[in-house]
Amino acid sequence: MNRTVLFLATIAIPLWAGESLTFRDAVDRAGKNNLAIQSQQERVAQKKYDERTAKGNYLPTVSVSAQYTMIDRPITLDLDPIRTAMLTLDSKTNARITADSLIAVTGGQINPAILQQLEPQTYAALDAMVPHFIDTVKEQHYPSAALTVTQPIFVGGKIRAGLKAASSDLRGTKAETEKITNETIQQVYSQYFGIALLEKTVRVRKDVVAGMNRHKSMAEKLVATGLISRNNLLRAKVATADADRAFIEESCRLLLARASFANLIGSDNESFEIADSLVLPELSFDLDSLACIADSSQPIFTMIESKRSMAKAKVQAERSSFMPKIGAFGKVELFPDYLSSLDPKWAVGLNATMDIFSGTKTLSKTISAEHLVAECDLAEKSARQNIRLWIRKAQLDYQNAQARNLRTVSEIALGEENLRQVESRFANGLGTSLDVIDAQLILAKSRMDQLASEYDAGKAVMDLYTALGKSRELTSYYSN
Repeated sequence: MNRTVLFLATIAIPLWAGESLTFRDAVDRAGKNNLAIQSQQERVAQKKYDERTAKGNYLPTVSVSAQYTMIDRPITLDLDPIRTAMLTLDSKTNARITADSLIAVTGGQINPAILQQLEPQTYAALDAMVPHFIDTVKEQHYPSAALTVTQPIFVGGKIRAGLKAASSDLRGTKAETEKITNETIQQVYSQYFGIALLEKTVRVRKDVVAGMNRHKSMAEKLVATGLISRNNLLRAKVATADADRAFIEESCRLLLARASFANLIGSDNESFEIADSLVLPELSFDLDSLACIADSSQPIFTMIESKRSMAKAKVQAERSSFMPKIGAFGKVELFPDYLSSLDPKWAVGLNATMDIFSGTKTLSKTISAEHLVAECDLAEKSARQNIRLWIRKAQLDYQNAQARNLRTVSEIALGEENLRQVESRFANGLGTSLDVIDAQLILAKSRMDQLASEYDAGKAVMDLYTALGKSRELTSYYSN
């Protein structure tokens, strides 16, 4: 057993003789290396870009579209029948005018065959001069591309509601990050000073082992001289074995606590020295004033307010569906040479749409969003009650720990005096081994109660600062 104790002592105690780590340094490392905080920071960055996206809905949208089309045949416009009718009428009129002129010049002495040839000749001349009325409107293969600009003018407040929701979501995510940070600081505080508590507890256990060994040695000498019976030595050996076991268990708990703490702050090195001692600031437990502080600084209220703001924005967005949506647009064709005579090269205008009936879906969504607002109001009321209870619990825990700590001062003094007297009586053969063992254990219990009360008081202080949303201030307190 002594070899086991020596082995654990060489592991547990010198292992923290490494770098000096203050509470502030531990908090900084946890803030940089904690995966939950890093994940939350990524969410904040994401919500910032979501807010930019919502702002972009106010700006026009510019898009370019291009395509290449093949149709079954070219599209043509054939007006040749009109051309034929025009040429026929004009050729007859011109032929008659020419014939009248010839008759007038010749006094009627003209060959009738010449008159019959005038109309075909005039038609042929006009046909050669006038082009055909046939135009290809669309080629069988043609490209097309257009530059389009659209600008929303009025959408019933939906864009404004979207921006409000995105900003609220960003604000709530930042508050959630602060909440996780406060909880992480609380964990660092609990584990950091928990290690300090375990280190002192291990020392107490080590002192108990040393005291039990001294008692066993004394019992062996007294048995050898015949002043006490052997059953006293047996009790001393059993007590020494129990003390060894308690020391080993406490040392293992310390090693596990160090490994857990190293994981919390994102460190691979468990060799560090706890530099700060547990120091409690002066506290004033005025429940109403502390509740007012929590109302303004507790991140959970900001989170609830952001959820309520998002719910109100959703109500506004759903109500916008009952209103018309008006927008402006502009379009420019990038390949005008391939346009038909019926297609414009550019166009601008306004458009308006309005849903007349949507199967009561819009109305139902609006009412659902209104109930979400009411839910947020109730959640805030519940959170305020829980925060006040949290503060009250921290107050009672602190006062209880302080009262316990005051009691242990006198208990330790009495325990030391009691141990001195029973050891003196035992050395003179007047006491029993059981008296010494009990005195040792009572003193050890008082010392460990004192350490535990100091830790519990500090934990209550940390709970209070976390309830107020001011964990960072306690970090600053230790750094100063």
